[in-house]
Amino acid sequence: MVGDVKDSVYHLKGTVLPENEKREFWIVNGRVSFAQHKNAVELGQSDFIIGGLVDAHFHLTMDFGDIGLSGMELVRANLEKHLEHGTLFVRDVGLAVDVPYASFQDERLPHVQHAGRFLAPARGYFGMQKPTSPENLVQAAVEQVKNGAGWVKFILNWPLTADVEGLNYPKDVVVRAVRAVHDSGGRVAVHVTNKDGVALAVESGVNSIEHGFGMEEEMFGVMAEKKIAWTPTLVILPIGLDMPVIKNTPKAAKYYDSVQKGIGALVKKAWKTGVRILAGTDMLPAGSLVEEIVALSECGLSPRDAIAAASTEAKSFLNFPGFEENAFANLVVYNEDPTKNLRTLNRPERIMLNGRLAKPQSAS
Repeated sequence: MVGDVKDSVYHLKGTVLPENEKREFWIVNGRVSFAQHKNAVELGQSDFIIGGLVDAHFHLTMDFGDIGLSGMELVRANLEKHLEHGTLFVRDVGLAVDVPYASFQDERLPHVQHAGRFLAPARGYFGMQKPTSPENLVQAAVEQVKNGAGWVKFILNWPLTADVEGLNYPKDVVVRAVRAVHDSGGRVAVHVTNKDGVALAVESGVNSIEHGFGMEEEMFGVMAEKKIAWTPTLVILPIGLDMPVIKNTPKAAKYYDSVQKGIGALVKKAWKTGVRILAGTDMLPAGSLVEEIVALSECGLSPRDAIAAASTEAKSFLNFPGFEENAFANLVVYNEDPTKNLRTLNRPERIMLNGRLAKPQSAS
Protein backbone atom coordinates (compact mmCIF):
# COMPACT_ATOMS: atom_id res chain seq x y z
CA MET A 1 0.00 0.00 0.00
CA VAL A 2 1.20 3.54 -0.78
CA GLY A 3 -0.91 5.47 1.66
CA ASP A 4 -4.24 6.43 3.12
CA VAL A 5 -5.86 9.39 1.33
CA LYS A 6 -9.20 9.49 3.07
CA ASP A 7 -8.33 12.74 4.84
CA SER A 8 -6.96 14.39 1.68
CA VAL A 9 -8.40 16.10 -1.39
CA TYR A 10 -7.17 14.92 -4.79
CA HIS A 11 -7.83 16.15 -8.31
CA LEU A 12 -7.86 14.02 -11.46
CA LYS A 13 -8.75 14.86 -15.03
CA GLY A 14 -8.74 12.56 -18.02
CA THR A 15 -10.63 10.21 -20.32
CA VAL A 16 -12.91 7.75 -18.56
CA LEU A 17 -13.13 4.35 -20.24
CA PRO A 18 -14.90 2.49 -21.69
CA GLU A 19 -17.29 5.45 -22.14
CA ASN A 20 -14.48 7.51 -23.72
CA GLU A 21 -15.70 10.62 -21.90
CA LYS A 22 -13.55 13.52 -20.76
CA ARG A 23 -14.16 13.92 -17.04
CA GLU A 24 -12.82 16.01 -14.21
CA PHE A 25 -13.39 15.10 -10.59
CA TRP A 26 -12.08 15.35 -7.08
CA ILE A 27 -11.59 12.75 -4.38
CA VAL A 28 -12.64 14.07 -0.99
CA ASN A 29 -12.24 11.90 2.08
CA GLY A 30 -11.89 8.92 -0.21
CA ARG A 31 -15.09 9.61 -2.17
CA VAL A 32 -15.74 10.86 -5.69
CA SER A 33 -16.95 14.44 -6.09
CA PHE A 34 -17.68 16.28 -9.32
CA ALA A 35 -17.80 19.62 -7.50
CA GLN A 36 -14.65 21.72 -7.56
CA HIS A 37 -12.48 21.74 -4.43
CA LYS A 38 -9.52 23.98 -3.64
CA ASN A 39 -6.06 22.99 -2.48
CA ALA A 40 -6.29 19.55 -4.07
CA VAL A 41 -3.25 17.36 -4.66
CA GLU A 42 -2.85 16.76 -8.39
CA LEU A 43 -3.06 13.13 -9.56
CA GLY A 44 -3.08 13.75 -13.31
CA GLN A 45 -4.43 15.97 -16.07
CA SER A 46 -4.43 13.85 -19.22
CA ASP A 47 -4.63 10.23 -18.18
CA PHE A 48 -7.00 7.38 -19.02
CA ILE A 49 -9.19 6.19 -16.17
CA ILE A 50 -11.18 3.01 -15.55
CA GLY A 51 -13.36 2.62 -12.47
CA GLY A 52 -11.67 -0.67 -11.60
CA LEU A 53 -11.45 -3.95 -13.50
CA VAL A 54 -13.65 -6.95 -12.67
CA ASP A 55 -12.64 -10.61 -12.78
CA ALA A 56 -16.06 -12.26 -12.88
CA HIS A 57 -14.83 -15.86 -12.70
CA PHE A 58 -12.09 -16.63 -10.22
CA HIS A 59 -11.42 -19.11 -7.42
CA LEU A 60 -9.70 -17.46 -4.47
CA THR A 61 -9.12 -20.73 -2.61
CA MET A 62 -7.21 -22.26 -5.53
CA ASP A 63 -3.50 -21.68 -6.13
CA PHE A 64 -3.13 -21.32 -9.89
CA GLY A 65 -0.26 -18.87 -9.36
CA ASP A 66 1.84 -21.36 -7.36
CA ILE A 67 1.89 -19.01 -4.40
CA GLY A 68 2.34 -21.90 -1.99
CA LEU A 69 -0.37 -20.94 0.48
CA SER A 70 -3.79 -22.31 1.36
CA GLY A 71 -7.03 -21.35 3.07
CA MET A 72 -7.47 -17.75 4.19
CA GLU A 73 -3.80 -16.93 3.55
CA LEU A 74 -4.24 -17.90 -0.10
CA VAL A 75 -7.46 -15.89 -0.37
CA ARG A 76 -5.62 -12.79 0.83
CA ALA A 77 -2.59 -13.39 -1.39
CA ASN A 78 -4.75 -13.85 -4.49
CA LEU A 79 -6.67 -10.66 -3.72
CA GLU A 80 -3.41 -8.74 -3.25
CA LYS A 81 -2.27 -9.92 -6.70
CA HIS A 82 -5.56 -8.80 -8.22
CA LEU A 83 -5.18 -5.40 -6.59
CA GLU A 84 -1.64 -4.91 -7.92
CA HIS A 85 -2.97 -5.35 -11.45
CA GLY A 86 -5.96 -3.03 -11.10
CA THR A 87 -8.61 -5.73 -10.63
CA LEU A 88 -10.63 -4.12 -7.84
CA PHE A 89 -13.68 -6.39 -8.03
CA VAL A 90 -13.72 -10.20 -7.98
CA ARG A 91 -16.49 -12.77 -8.18
CA ASP A 92 -15.43 -16.07 -6.65
CA VAL A 93 -17.64 -18.66 -8.33
CA GLY A 94 -16.80 -21.70 -6.26
CA LEU A 95 -14.77 -22.55 -3.18
CA ALA A 96 -12.45 -25.55 -3.29
CA VAL A 97 -12.32 -25.69 0.53
CA ASP A 98 -14.44 -24.20 3.27
CA VAL A 99 -13.20 -20.83 4.53
CA PRO A 100 -15.07 -18.29 6.65
CA TYR A 101 -17.02 -15.99 4.39
CA ALA A 102 -15.83 -13.04 6.49
CA SER A 103 -12.31 -13.64 5.13
CA PHE A 104 -13.41 -12.11 1.82
CA GLN A 105 -14.22 -8.72 3.36
CA ASP A 106 -11.40 -6.23 3.88
CA GLU A 107 -11.64 -2.64 2.69
CA ARG A 108 -7.94 -2.68 1.80
CA LEU A 109 -8.48 -5.59 -0.59
CA PRO A 110 -10.66 -5.86 -3.73
CA HIS A 111 -14.43 -6.09 -3.39
CA VAL A 112 -15.62 -9.71 -3.47
CA GLN A 113 -18.83 -11.52 -4.25
CA HIS A 114 -18.61 -15.24 -3.62
CA ALA A 115 -20.30 -18.57 -3.93
CA GLY A 116 -19.99 -21.39 -1.43
CA ARG A 117 -18.46 -24.75 -2.27
CA PHE A 118 -19.09 -26.19 -5.73
CA LEU A 119 -22.23 -28.31 -5.68
CA ALA A 120 -21.97 -31.53 -7.68
CA PRO A 121 -22.56 -35.26 -7.21
CA ALA A 122 -19.77 -37.25 -5.55
CA ARG A 123 -18.35 -38.34 -8.91
CA GLY A 124 -19.51 -35.25 -10.78
CA TYR A 125 -16.44 -33.02 -10.66
CA PHE A 126 -12.71 -32.92 -9.90
CA GLY A 127 -13.20 -33.86 -6.23
CA MET A 128 -13.13 -30.38 -4.70
CA GLN A 129 -16.93 -30.09 -4.67
CA LYS A 130 -19.32 -30.59 -1.79
CA PRO A 131 -20.80 -33.99 -2.75
CA THR A 132 -24.48 -33.31 -3.35
CA SER A 133 -27.02 -35.82 -4.60
CA PRO A 134 -30.01 -34.73 -6.68
CA GLU A 135 -32.21 -35.31 -3.62
CA ASN A 136 -30.15 -32.85 -1.57
CA LEU A 137 -29.39 -30.16 -4.14
CA VAL A 138 -32.19 -27.76 -3.24
CA GLN A 139 -31.46 -27.92 0.48
CA ALA A 140 -27.69 -27.57 0.02
CA ALA A 141 -28.13 -24.57 -2.25
CA VAL A 142 -30.48 -22.74 0.08
CA GLU A 143 -28.20 -23.42 3.06
CA GLN A 144 -25.31 -21.69 1.28
CA VAL A 145 -27.39 -18.56 0.76
CA LYS A 146 -28.59 -18.60 4.36
CA ASN A 147 -24.97 -18.89 5.50
CA GLY A 148 -23.99 -15.75 3.61
CA ALA A 149 -23.10 -16.74 0.05
CA GLY A 150 -24.45 -14.37 -2.57
CA TRP A 151 -23.96 -16.96 -5.29
CA VAL A 152 -24.50 -20.70 -5.58
CA LYS A 153 -22.48 -22.68 -8.12
CA PHE A 154 -23.91 -25.83 -9.71
CA ILE A 155 -21.77 -28.17 -11.80
CA LEU A 156 -24.31 -29.16 -14.43
CA ASN A 157 -22.20 -31.59 -16.41
CA TRP A 158 -19.19 -33.88 -15.83
CA PRO A 159 -17.12 -35.96 -16.46
CA LEU A 160 -15.39 -34.67 -19.55
CA THR A 161 -14.70 -38.18 -20.74
CA ALA A 162 -16.65 -40.45 -23.05
CA ASP A 163 -20.05 -38.98 -22.21
CA VAL A 164 -19.67 -35.31 -23.09
CA GLU A 165 -23.46 -35.07 -23.44
CA GLY A 166 -24.36 -36.17 -19.90
CA LEU A 167 -25.82 -34.04 -17.10
CA ASN A 168 -25.21 -34.21 -13.37
CA TYR A 169 -28.79 -33.41 -12.33
CA PRO A 170 -32.28 -33.99 -13.74
CA LYS A 171 -34.08 -31.04 -15.24
CA ASP A 172 -36.78 -30.80 -12.57
CA VAL A 173 -34.19 -30.75 -9.77
CA VAL A 174 -32.23 -27.92 -11.39
CA VAL A 175 -35.38 -25.87 -12.01
CA ARG A 176 -36.47 -26.26 -8.36
CA ALA A 177 -32.99 -25.47 -7.06
CA VAL A 178 -32.67 -22.29 -9.12
CA ARG A 179 -36.10 -21.13 -7.99
CA ALA A 180 -35.25 -21.89 -4.34
CA VAL A 181 -32.00 -19.92 -4.49
CA HIS A 182 -33.76 -16.95 -6.04
CA ASP A 183 -36.53 -17.11 -3.44
CA SER A 184 -33.82 -17.06 -0.75
CA GLY A 185 -32.24 -13.92 -2.20
CA GLY A 186 -29.27 -15.57 -3.91
CA ARG A 187 -28.10 -15.90 -7.49
CA VAL A 188 -27.05 -18.95 -9.47
CA ALA A 189 -23.98 -19.53 -11.63
CA VAL A 190 -23.58 -22.81 -13.47
CA HIS A 191 -20.56 -24.63 -14.84
CA VAL A 192 -21.70 -26.08 -18.13
CA THR A 193 -19.81 -27.37 -21.14
CA ASN A 194 -22.36 -29.04 -23.40
CA LYS A 195 -25.45 -28.14 -25.39
CA ASP A 196 -27.99 -29.87 -23.16
CA GLY A 197 -26.54 -28.23 -20.08
CA VAL A 198 -26.65 -24.77 -21.63
CA ALA A 199 -30.24 -25.32 -22.75
CA LEU A 200 -31.20 -26.39 -19.22
CA ALA A 201 -29.43 -23.39 -17.71
CA VAL A 202 -31.29 -21.02 -20.01
CA GLU A 203 -34.66 -22.67 -19.43
CA SER A 204 -34.25 -22.69 -15.64
CA GLY A 205 -33.32 -19.01 -15.58
CA VAL A 206 -29.90 -19.08 -13.94
CA ASN A 207 -28.14 -15.75 -13.55
CA SER A 208 -24.90 -16.60 -15.30
CA ILE A 209 -23.50 -19.35 -17.45
CA GLU A 210 -19.84 -20.17 -16.90
CA HIS A 211 -17.84 -21.48 -19.86
CA GLY A 212 -20.99 -22.21 -21.86
CA PHE A 213 -19.24 -24.52 -24.29
CA GLY A 214 -22.06 -25.95 -26.36
CA MET A 215 -23.75 -22.57 -26.65
CA GLU A 216 -25.81 -22.10 -29.82
CA GLU A 217 -26.88 -18.90 -31.53
CA GLU A 218 -30.62 -19.52 -31.16
CA MET A 219 -30.22 -19.35 -27.38
CA PHE A 220 -29.03 -15.74 -27.36
CA GLY A 221 -32.39 -14.05 -27.70
CA VAL A 222 -33.81 -15.84 -24.65
CA MET A 223 -30.62 -15.20 -22.68
CA ALA A 224 -30.83 -11.49 -23.42
CA GLU A 225 -34.51 -11.43 -22.47
CA LYS A 226 -33.88 -13.27 -19.20
CA LYS A 227 -30.73 -11.20 -18.53
CA ILE A 228 -28.56 -14.29 -18.26
CA ALA A 229 -24.89 -13.34 -18.47
CA TRP A 230 -22.21 -15.46 -20.13
CA THR A 231 -18.63 -15.77 -18.85
CA PRO A 232 -16.92 -17.68 -21.69
CA THR A 233 -13.49 -17.99 -19.98
CA LEU A 234 -11.81 -18.10 -23.37
CA VAL A 235 -8.29 -18.21 -21.96
CA ILE A 236 -8.74 -21.63 -20.36
CA LEU A 237 -9.63 -23.50 -23.55
CA PRO A 238 -5.99 -24.23 -24.50
CA ILE A 239 -5.37 -25.35 -20.90
CA GLY A 240 -8.42 -27.60 -21.00
CA LEU A 241 -7.35 -29.20 -24.27
CA ASP A 242 -4.08 -30.17 -22.61
CA MET A 243 -5.73 -31.78 -19.58
CA PRO A 244 -5.29 -35.59 -19.57
CA VAL A 245 -9.01 -36.13 -18.90
CA ILE A 246 -9.68 -34.45 -22.25
CA LYS A 247 -6.71 -35.07 -24.52
CA ASN A 248 -6.57 -38.78 -23.69
CA THR A 249 -10.25 -39.26 -24.57
CA PRO A 250 -10.75 -38.94 -28.35
CA LYS A 251 -14.43 -37.97 -28.14
CA ALA A 252 -13.77 -35.24 -25.60
CA ALA A 253 -10.66 -33.98 -27.41
CA LYS A 254 -12.55 -33.70 -30.69
CA TYR A 255 -15.44 -31.91 -29.00
CA TYR A 256 -13.26 -29.32 -27.25
CA ASP A 257 -11.22 -28.71 -30.37
CA SER A 258 -14.44 -27.83 -32.21
CA VAL A 259 -15.50 -25.59 -29.31
CA GLN A 260 -12.23 -23.69 -29.46
CA LYS A 261 -12.56 -23.13 -33.20
CA GLY A 262 -16.13 -21.81 -33.03
CA ILE A 263 -16.52 -20.00 -29.75
CA GLY A 264 -15.08 -16.67 -30.90
CA ALA A 265 -17.81 -16.13 -33.48
CA LEU A 266 -20.47 -17.12 -30.94
CA VAL A 267 -19.20 -14.63 -28.36
CA LYS A 268 -19.36 -11.83 -30.92
CA LYS A 269 -22.90 -12.78 -31.97
CA ALA A 270 -24.02 -13.05 -28.35
CA TRP A 271 -22.71 -9.57 -27.58
CA LYS A 272 -24.43 -8.12 -30.63
CA THR A 273 -27.69 -9.85 -29.63
CA GLY A 274 -27.60 -8.16 -26.24
CA VAL A 275 -26.22 -10.96 -24.06
CA ARG A 276 -24.05 -9.53 -21.31
CA ILE A 277 -20.54 -10.95 -21.68
CA LEU A 278 -18.34 -11.05 -18.58
CA ALA A 279 -14.56 -11.46 -18.40
CA GLY A 280 -13.20 -14.18 -16.14
CA THR A 281 -9.87 -15.99 -15.84
CA ASP A 282 -10.76 -19.19 -13.93
CA MET A 283 -7.53 -21.25 -13.99
CA LEU A 284 -5.10 -18.40 -14.63
CA PRO A 285 -3.09 -16.79 -11.81
CA ALA A 286 -4.60 -13.81 -10.05
CA GLY A 287 -3.94 -10.60 -11.97
CA SER A 288 -4.22 -12.19 -15.43
CA LEU A 289 -7.47 -10.51 -16.47
CA VAL A 290 -5.88 -8.66 -19.38
CA GLU A 291 -5.43 -12.00 -21.14
CA GLU A 292 -9.20 -12.54 -21.21
CA ILE A 293 -9.83 -8.96 -22.31
CA VAL A 294 -7.46 -9.46 -25.23
CA ALA A 295 -9.15 -12.78 -26.06
CA LEU A 296 -12.55 -11.06 -26.13
CA SER A 297 -11.22 -8.46 -28.55
CA GLU A 298 -9.89 -11.24 -30.76
CA CYS A 299 -13.47 -12.55 -30.97
CA GLY A 300 -14.47 -9.29 -32.64
CA LEU A 301 -15.47 -7.10 -29.70
CA SER A 302 -14.10 -3.58 -30.03
CA PRO A 303 -11.40 -2.63 -27.50
CA ARG A 304 -13.93 -0.46 -25.66
CA ASP A 305 -16.46 -3.31 -25.55
CA ALA A 306 -13.83 -5.76 -24.35
CA ILE A 307 -12.89 -3.34 -21.56
CA ALA A 308 -16.58 -2.87 -20.74
CA ALA A 309 -16.98 -6.64 -20.30
CA ALA A 310 -14.28 -6.42 -17.63
CA SER A 311 -15.47 -3.21 -16.01
CA THR A 312 -18.77 -1.33 -16.41
CA GLU A 313 -20.84 -4.23 -17.76
CA ALA A 314 -19.62 -6.58 -15.05
CA LYS A 315 -20.05 -4.04 -12.25
CA SER A 316 -23.60 -3.31 -13.36
CA PHE A 317 -24.49 -7.00 -13.48
CA LEU A 318 -22.86 -7.75 -10.13
CA ASN A 319 -24.18 -4.60 -8.45
CA PHE A 320 -20.69 -3.47 -7.53
CA PRO A 321 -20.33 0.27 -6.78
CA GLY A 322 -19.95 2.47 -9.84
CA PHE A 323 -18.01 5.61 -10.67
CA GLU A 324 -20.47 8.18 -9.37
CA GLU A 325 -20.93 11.11 -6.98
CA ASN A 326 -20.07 10.25 -3.35
CA ALA A 327 -19.06 6.68 -4.15
CA PHE A 328 -15.79 5.47 -2.71
CA ALA A 329 -13.04 6.11 -5.24
CA ASN A 330 -12.20 2.86 -7.03
CA LEU A 331 -10.14 3.63 -10.07
CA VAL A 332 -7.17 2.62 -12.17
CA VAL A 333 -5.20 5.24 -14.07
CA TYR A 334 -3.07 4.71 -17.18
CA ASN A 335 -0.66 7.08 -18.95
CA GLU A 336 -1.46 5.57 -22.35
CA ASP A 337 -4.78 4.80 -24.02
CA PRO A 338 -5.66 1.12 -23.43
CA THR A 339 -8.05 1.13 -26.39
CA LYS A 340 -5.03 1.58 -28.68
CA ASN A 341 -3.20 -1.34 -27.06
CA LEU A 342 -5.13 -3.48 -24.58
CA ARG A 343 -1.93 -4.73 -23.00
CA THR A 344 -1.47 -1.21 -21.64
CA LEU A 345 -3.91 -2.47 -18.99
CA ASN A 346 -0.97 -4.43 -17.58
CA ARG A 347 0.80 -1.16 -16.76
CA PRO A 348 -1.39 0.94 -14.46
CA GLU A 349 0.18 4.19 -13.30
CA ARG A 350 -2.03 4.58 -10.25
CA ILE A 351 -4.55 2.43 -8.42
CA MET A 352 -7.05 3.63 -5.86
CA LEU A 353 -9.24 1.26 -3.89
CA ASN A 354 -11.93 2.59 -1.56
CA GLY A 355 -10.23 5.96 -1.55
CA ARG A 356 -6.76 4.59 -0.75
CA LEU A 357 -3.79 4.61 -3.09
CA ALA A 358 -2.26 1.20 -3.78
CA LYS A 359 1.02 0.34 -5.47
CA PRO A 360 0.66 -1.04 -9.03
CA GLN A 361 2.49 -4.25 -9.86
CA SER A 362 4.67 -2.38 -12.35
CA ALA A 363 5.69 0.26 -9.79
CA SER A 364 9.14 0.03 -8.23
